[in-house]
Amino acid sequence: MVKGSFNVNSTSVAAWRAVLSGARDSAIYQSGEAAESPLTAGNTPFSRFTQPVAGESTGSSGSANDEWAGFRSLSDSEIESLATEIVAEIRRRLSSTSPNRPYLSLSDFVNRELTKSDFGRTGVIQAAIDRAGLNQGISTSNSAILESSLDGTFGNGEFPEPENILLADGSEGSASMSAPTYLMQADVLQAIGSFISVRSDTFRIRSYGQSLDPISGQVVAKAWYEAIVQRFPEPVNPSSDSPENPDYWTALDSSGDPQPFGRRFKVLSIRQLSEDDV
Repeated sequence: MVKGSFNVNSTSVAAWRAVLSGARDSAIYQSGEAAESPLTAGNTPFSRFTQPVAGESTGSSGSANDEWAGFRSLSDSEIESLATEIVAEIRRRLSSTSPNRPYLSLSDFVNRELTKSDFGRTGVIQAAIDRAGLNQGISTSNSAILESSLDGTFGNGEFPEPENILLADGSEGSASMSAPTYLMQADVLQAIGSFISVRSDTFRIRSYGQSLDPISGQVVAKAWYEAIVQRFPEPVNPSSDSPENPDYWTALDSSGDPQPFGRRFKVLSIRQLSEDDV
């Protein structure tokens, strides 16, 4: 079990907001400097480099030097927008699968889909960044990459699929893309990648039961229960007595046959719910 891992299948804006702002007000040191680089109070830095050579850029402020050599930071409102768009993008993509399913691996979550739809342009987080407009302050009209500049109109050679240069929201790309302060999916993953997962070990299980009148068939009683259940590494039927023995963790019984049960589950809590709680 990994303490504190975060399931990227979460559709809670509050949970994503908490994860994305985990480095809020964290210190960033510029290369060769002993003092912290000034950071807007309450902002969350996303530095592409361990020690950037310039200062903070908020996307709408900062010098040209900061834009191309510094680091990006997001305000609380921008974090909120990004979290909201990530949840919306997860719902949008997973609802398009048939049958609907969660992400089964991190590569499934991170990479773009192999399709010609909008999902084939970028991964979930990059699409959310684009839709939240977090790079609009850096992408000026002078830096826009126009489709007309890629289709051979200006004698620059023809780009086979010029529409692929568009952002997830369908807007034009920018020549500033990949600048250190142009926020990209990789910058976010660099900050949260060490503790994200596509699965959980703790589950909330709810059940419902009712009693019917044997004559009229009407419902005479209802009950709702909720249990918090956690999956532990220990197998239900260990193959040896000591966890120090590698055989303890195998999924075979003493005769070499597969065990009928896998890992152990423990009920951490259980409570009765009212109809209003459901």
